[in-house]
Formats: sequence, C-alpha cells, structure tokens
Amino acid sequence: MSKLGFMAKINETDFNKYLADISIPTLLLGAKYDFIPPGYYIKMLDRMKNNANVEVYICPNGSHFAMWDDKENFFNVINKFMLKTEKIVMK
Repeated sequence: MSKLGFMAKINETDFNKYLADISIPTLLLGAKYDFIPPGYYIKMLDRMKNNANVEVYICPNGSHFAMWDDKENFFNVINKFMLKTEKIVMK
C-alpha cells in the first residue's frame, strides 16, 4: 500500500470533518488496548451532535482485534445495536 501512496493520502485526509454529516444510526466500537485511545471515540461522538442515534462502546478486554480477543463483548454490543437499529428503522 505504501508504494502506491495510499497511506500518505490517508494520513493527509482529516476524516473528522465528515462526522457531522453522518445521520444514520452509528456504533463507534473501540477497545481499551487498541492504538486508538478510548477517549478519541468520545471526541468523535461530540462531532456527531446532529445524530441522535450514536453509541460508543469500548471493549474492556480488547485490543486492535477485539473481535478475537474480546469476542463476547464485541459481538454482544453489535447484536444489541443491530436489534435496536432495526426497531428505529422499522418505525
């Protein structure tokens, strides 16, 4: 990827400015031991003030691959979010 310049372009782009435009139900799912600090998810949530259906969950035992090292929490929160979202969409 680095030879194609992909990572340079990603690193140059500020994706935070697009968060305010997201209006669909959103789950910000992180992990306590990931390289993205848990507090950053709160900052993302703050940037999504116009979205009434945003949730943040930090897997307490997870790292970058929480779907494997904290799979019970990871998949439980996804399942709950999907069921809740289905109710919102079906209204």
